[in-house]
Amino acid sequence: MFCMIIRKINIIYSIFITISFSILSLYVIENAKFPNGINLILQNLGERGFLYFTIGFLFSANLIKPIKTRLFFTLLSVVVWISCYFLIENINMRDNFLKSICWLLISFPATISAVYILQFSIDNFPIISKFFSYIGQRSLELFLIHQFFIAALFIIVRPFAETTLGIFPLTFIFIFTIIFSLLLAAILRKIPGNAFFAVPKVSWRKSFPKIKPLF
Repeated sequence: MFCMIIRKINIIYSIFITISFSILSLYVIENAKFPNGINLILQNLGERGFLYFTIGFLFSANLIKPIKTRLFFTLLSVVVWISCYFLIENINMRDNFLKSICWLLISFPATISAVYILQFSIDNFPIISKFFSYIGQRSLELFLIHQFFIAALFIIVRPFAETTLGIFPLTFIFIFTIIFSLLLAAILRKIPGNAFFAVPKVSWRKSFPKIKPLF
């Protein structure tokens, strides 16, 4: 809903409003008392949700266009991603609000770099292309199921999170979340009528405006 509203606003203003909402969310959780669950939701919106969902929505038509990736820019993206990763790992601030702002700013170029690396890999390695094609065909199942496994796996790796590089527990959670989600989806799809994942037979597409490239 937030993205649908700002879609009608100039793109520069849309991004400015989104960043403002991100900063506001981070400021609120630093200066107001909420139940722990609400704090985590606001932090997730501030550090990830608002900015990335909005950019993905605004540029969705551009993102699906095929682009010609180059090895030089891919290697540059790897350097940027690694640099951002170690910057984030070594942020040492007592002020949680400023720390979150730094996390937000550093994670943006890291995310763009990761997307470019992924695009290069899909373009040049058939096995990676087939893997993500397989995942894409099951995106509904993954979207609906993955949170349960992320929560369970996080409980398992949490004791080790403070003594190892973040990339290791993150990779563990990523791999096994996909595996367990796909296995559970395969079981649930065998239920008669496919009650969990069947798409309603309605003309829902007519209810949404066609998204055109912004440039």
